Amino acid sequence: MQNHCAEIKVRAERRGGELLKQMEPNNAARDHPSHDVIAAPTLKDIGVSKKQSFCWQAIWSMPEVEFERYIEEAKAKPNGELTTAALLKQAKAIEGTGKQEPIPRW
Repeated sequence: MQNHCAEIKVRAERRGGELLKQMEPNNAARDHPSHDVIAAPTLKDIGVSKKQSFCWQAIWSMPEVEFERYIEEAKAKPNGELTTAALLKQAKAIEGTGKQEPIPRW
């Protein structure tokens, strides 16, 4: 049951990362001191911390094939636990080396 809930959570975080990547940066206030300019919402405005934004976008940057493979392998382990932290570590390893890091043994 825990892995089922965790899968829903990491899929939502991945989708959040996609949406954040598509958002317009909030540069309007800095570029235009006039209060007449309507600025794009900030992370604070949408209730997302900088850390969440970073993590979600890192998970989104992970190739879909690798994302799905990670979920399936984590769920297939007898005592495997699907976590955002382990997924983020996997995403960073792929980004940093261009290669995939082995799935950690739980």
